[in-house]
Amino acid sequence: MASFAWERREDESAEAFEAFTHYRDFGANRSLAKVGQELGKSTTLMEKWSKKHQWVRRVALWEAEEDRLWLQGLHTERRKMAQRQARLAATMQGKLVDWLGATDFSKLTTNEASRLFEVACRIEQAVLGNPTNVNVTHSSGPYVEDLSPEETLDRLRSLYTELSEVVADEFSGTTTP
Repeated sequence: MASFAWERREDESAEAFEAFTHYRDFGANRSLAKVGQELGKSTTLMEKWSKKHQWVRRVALWEAEEDRLWLQGLHTERRKMAQRQARLAATMQGKLVDWLGATDFSKLTTNEASRLFEVACRIEQAVLGNPTNVNVTHSSGPYVEDLSPEETLDRLRSLYTELSEVVADEFSGTTTP
């Protein structure tokens, strides 16, 4: 006996099953008349086989299984993408920390520094499923865009120190409370 509804049934001839597979594979535009025409058989015979072997029900089950497999594949690919992007975000943040450590802050514009940090945060936020409308803020102050150049440099130095500690902890396997 067939394990799945769309497989050949015990009481189904090879010819009837072939007609079923054509019917199944026609997709949204399927019709018994089209199958009969393609196989050189009468529409009446296709109607008889369809009714006897429950083609409509079997196709519905087939399509449901195809959808399930498609969604399962999408889920797997989304997980792989999220993992890949999380690794990329961590790498970008590590490189940003290194770059900030070697950067002469007097040559870095406020917009350049805040934009780079914001991009890295947006990527990490997106991967973790958090809102992507990230604005770089000081814990007790305004948005970076609202800070004076001196305040921005002070904040960036503070962020550099924090990021350095986080990255160091991440690579050492410890966490900072």
